[in-house]
Amino acid sequence: MLKIRKLWIRQCSVGLLSNKLNILEYNEYAKLHGVPLSTLFKKTLEEKMEDELDMQAIKEYEKNLENGDTETFTHEEVKKILDI
Repeated sequence: MLKIRKLWIRQCSVGLLSNKLNILEYNEYAKLHGVPLSTLFKKTLEEKMEDELDMQAIKEYEKNLENGDTETFTHEEVKKILDI
């Protein structure tokens, strides 16, 4: 039981040290770009959300393309449609 407790404490300590290092790294990265850490996290989250939405739109487009539910036009056809 004592060995398990020591191992658990060691793992928690390593985890805390790792988290502390990550926070220090994040702070340094934020300073490097001249933004507060909160702004860095917000921008990162926004970018991730945009990437996920883009991927969702691409998958939906590919599915529609596969099902024949998508109509495509060449540049020349678009120019003709827009009377350019």
